Amino acid sequence: MKDYIAMDPSILQVLKTLSVLYVEDDRETREELAMILEPLVRELHLAADGQAGLELFKQKRPDLVVTDIQMPRLSGLAMGGEIRRLVPGQPIIVVSAYNDVDYLFRAIELGIDQYITKPVNVERLLQKLAQVAAGAVYTDTKEVVQFDIRSRLRELLDIIDSTDHKVLVFVPFRHISDVLKEEITKHLNDPNAVEVIRGGVSAGARADIIKRFQTEDATKVLLLAPAATAHGITLTRADQVVWWGPITSTEMYLQANSRAHRAGQRNCVTVTHLQGSPVERRMYAMLQNKVDLHMSLVDLYKQEIS
Repeated sequence: MKDYIAMDPSILQVLKTLSVLYVEDDRETREELAMILEPLVRELHLAADGQAGLELFKQKRPDLVVTDIQMPRLSGLAMGGEIRRLVPGQPIIVVSAYNDVDYLFRAIELGIDQYITKPVNVERLLQKLAQVAAGAVYTDTKEVVQFDIRSRLRELLDIIDSTDHKVLVFVPFRHISDVLKEEITKHLNDPNAVEVIRGGVSAGARADIIKRFQTEDATKVLLLAPAATAHGITLTRADQVVWWGPITSTEMYLQANSRAHRAGQRNCVTVTHLQGSPVERRMYAMLQNKVDLHMSLVDLYKQEIS
């Protein structure tokens, strides 16, 4: 009998785009987690030690690496160091029974994206896999751990600097909006330049933020959770729409982009997809294919009724 894992369908769709390398020397643990991961991800590659994991990485170049620490021939951290020398931005998640500070500091030095202690909470691991490409994750104590988002952040800041108008940034994960607000505020050197609308922001506060964005000059950038802002608002002061990461809902994507593409818009609106991994490129391609299909169906319907 297989255990049923209740998860957000959008996270399951993200997992289906991933190729994962899982490195674990304990056969029982490796086989148990492999049984769970294999039907959920696009490709799963298994290795029993760090040396085998390194060789498999060179052959397969997976999107994500999940590894134990203490293994024969080559430890998980040593393997991670070698992988990072080959591919500096490679996402790596460490799963280990060791909760030792020295291991944790070594993982931080290597830029390991997430450190999870055993026994593994499978649902939490799957959520981390889905979040890794977006640039930050929550720890078990709800602290935000940021890893290397410098390239993507530079692109976003360049877009913000390039326009005389305002910018909408759609951010799929809540915790990343906290990181971005801090970084953009620091870059613009203005505590009033960035505002955030996401789940938990009251209707009254949301209305005030939208009014300030549309009528005042102080707010330059508005960070938005797609699910919280896809319907019923007008944000035509922006001429740039930026997606920090992809989503899976075509309707939500179209509706979110339409916040700037509305009556009263006097400027040409540019939509930019930021991405940091092959996973996200594939997700954007899937989304665009759905959009193209949607628009084709709309055109066919219009032709039919005209």
